[in-house]
Amino acid sequence: MREYRFLFRKTWQEFYSEAEVWNPRDPERQLILDQPPPNHVRIDWYPSLEAIGEWDSSLKCIVTDFPLDPSGSLDLTMIKKYWFMDEVIPVDPIRWRPFEPANPDKLSALAIHNLTENGGVLKIIDRPSPKTRKMRALRLRVISCARSVESWLAHPLFSLLVVLLCFALWWQLYIFAYESLPFPPGREPYSAIFVRRVRRIMGRGT
Repeated sequence: MREYRFLFRKTWQEFYSEAEVWNPRDPERQLILDQPPPNHVRIDWYPSLEAIGEWDSSLKCIVTDFPLDPSGSLDLTMIKKYWFMDEVIPVDPIRWRPFEPANPDKLSALAIHNLTENGGVLKIIDRPSPKTRKMRALRLRVISCARSVESWLAHPLFSLLVVLLCFALWWQLYIFAYESLPFPPGREPYSAIFVRRVRRIMGRGT
C-alpha cells in the first residue's frame, strides 16, 4: 500500500491550480513583489529544467518561502514533505544545470548564498522516480474522471434519470418484499392496497 501513497498526494499541476485560484490575475508572481520574512529563503519550484527557460513568456512556477535553520542552512526534507517530492534538485543560476548538494537532505548556507546569487530566489526542480511519475499520472487521470462524473451529475436531465432509476429499483424491491414476506392478518402495510391495485391493472395478480 505504501507504493501507492502518491495517489493521495497532490501533483505540481494541482499546486499550481490552487495558486491560480488564489490569485487568478498572476499566480506565478504571487510573492515576487514582497520580500521573504527574515531567516527565510524564497523558492521557485519548476516542473522541469526546460520550464525555467520559458520565464520570458510565462513563469510557470510555484513560489513559497521556507524557514532556514539557525546555521543558515535549508532542510530539504521539509520541502519534500511539503510538496510531496522524491528529491529536491537546486538549479545553478549561472550554468542552468542541476546542482547536486553533498547532503541530499540539507543545503548549506554557502550553497544557498551561491545558488540565490546573494539573497535572490532559489530555483528547484523535482526528480521523481518512474513509479512516482506513474502514480502522479494515474492520480491526474482519476481526478479527470471524477470531474467528468461531477459535471454529469450537475446536469438536470442526468439527475432526473438517476432519480427515476432509484425509484424503479425501490419499486422492484418493494414488490419483492410484498410477495416474499408474510404479513399477519390485518397487519399489511397501508401501501399494500396500492400494490394490489397496480398488479390487478397490470394483470399480474388479484
